Amino acid sequence: MSRLSLLGVFAATLTLAACGSSGSSTGNLSADATTTPLNPTTPANGYRTIQIPEWSDDDSYNYYIKLDGKTYHSGDTIDISHYPQGLTETALDSGLTIKNPTGDYQKAYDGKLYLYKQAYSVVAGNYIHNQYRSNNNNQPELIDAFSVAEIQGDATPFDALPGTGRYTYKGEAFSAGEKGTLTYTADFGRKLGSGRITGLATFGDITLNSAPITRIKDENFNGAGVSLDSSSAVSAKLGSGTYGLGFFGPQANELAGMAEFTRPGSSEFELEEQDLEIGFGGKR
Repeated sequence: MSRLSLLGVFAATLTLAACGSSGSSTGNLSADATTTPLNPTTPANGYRTIQIPEWSDDDSYNYYIKLDGKTYHSGDTIDISHYPQGLTETALDSGLTIKNPTGDYQKAYDGKLYLYKQAYSVVAGNYIHNQYRSNNNNQPELIDAFSVAEIQGDATPFDALPGTGRYTYKGEAFSAGEKGTLTYTADFGRKLGSGRITGLATFGDITLNSAPITRIKDENFNGAGVSLDSSSAVSAKLGSGTYGLGFFGPQANELAGMAEFTRPGSSEFELEEQDLEIGFGGKR
């Protein structure tokens, strides 16, 4: 299984248990190219598992998610082979125990898991509807937040990228309750990529500006992609943002990634500034 961090250093959390209401809880686009993939090459129904990163937080423990009637914990592998390729929404509950000097308490969340599956990759998005705290009589507290939790797959090694040619990837983009269209062109000769996302009402048309396709390598990953810290994007409604992606499959057959923007706050309406994220994937 491949697990790639687009920024090189992200917190190793799936974030399906959500760390806040409006903050950007960007998950790992992650890969370990030195291990044997858990997924066979070109599986019949697309990518088959999600590996939950080990939870290592000094302020919490007992992290879990509940999906399809099963409970999983940090480090577990989730079987997603029964989901079809494309975008799927399904109910998700999650929670963890918060350490507190006056007594530990539990946080729980309800919401949805968004899965965008392809043959060699998967993008997992997390929508949290309500939060419940045992030290507040488990009263529902509205969160209403979406984040891209994980992007995993069989990463394409940088040296396996095509040496020449322009390839257009087409697929879908999604956020909470919205689905749009992705078109992305990779010029492997010049090692540059750019694209466009349309059809998301909250964002308007999005331009993914030209960015370098580079080798991304750390202790867990050796692959190719576009890093969040070396790219830029423009939303017609929200202005400037950024994006990142990785290439997956033996011949850069697919890409999977995310984009993020900031919606300004409003003192008049007592609205806080909010980071908004989009997951996307495509095939050439």
